[in-house]
Amino acid sequence: MKRFGRMLMLIFLACPVLAREYLDESMALKIGVKVWYNESGGKVAGLTSWVKGESFASMGIGHFIWYPKNVTPEHGESFAKLLRYLDKHGINLPDWLREKQGHYCPWSDRDTFRKQAKSDKMNTLRILLVETIPLQAQYMVLRLAETIPSILNQIPSSEREAASVKFNQLMTTPKGVFALVDYLNFKGGGLGNKHHDWGLLQVMRQMLKAPENLSSIEAFVWAADVVLARRVLHAAQDSHQKEWLNGWHHRVYSYL
Repeated sequence: MKRFGRMLMLIFLACPVLAREYLDESMALKIGVKVWYNESGGKVAGLTSWVKGESFASMGIGHFIWYPKNVTPEHGESFAKLLRYLDKHGINLPDWLREKQGHYCPWSDRDTFRKQAKSDKMNTLRILLVETIPLQAQYMVLRLAETIPSILNQIPSSEREAASVKFNQLMTTPKGVFALVDYLNFKGGGLGNKHHDWGLLQVMRQMLKAPENLSSIEAFVWAADVVLARRVLHAAQDSHQKEWLNGWHHRVYSYL
């Protein structure tokens, strides 16, 4: 397992594009299913969803963002990139999801999306997303590979070597890889402004302050718990984050 971690970290830092090929299908499937359960309880209907109040659809195991053409993106789109990734890996996409056709969500708003919940297109999409769970997990690992160098670059030089060690320790086990992949998907990299101060960057820095008797995965969970609680403590009074905190705690403790 130590060899697994060293090789994965080397691949991530030296040539991120290769990371998408590293996980074997069995491990990718396990990680993918766990992410799916964390995002939507493992429900097939949860693979094609549109949260009330959002301007975009959330697709696949990681609820990848898919914007309609008439909406100006507020977050980075990720589902169109997943479709291109699947296409490059030999998945036979329907014509309406290929190339430019798949760049935009074909349903313009949530009401239209919900009315088409049982349409042929939606059923075809769900089947595709069930059949490609391992590739979706590989896609998420690739995103982690592309994000780690940016995280390390934003960590103060005095902490960078220790943070690299923590990354390596987590990558020595499938649990650690899952924790990194899932948390990045859950709360992002934390590389933006003060409104993004609960991402993977902040957790890795907090992890350096964990009690010494904790294992690497226990230290990661402890750090994530602290970062999320701190975020809620400093949230605006009218924020709903306090209501979600128990669910967030449950999610990060699932990494154990």
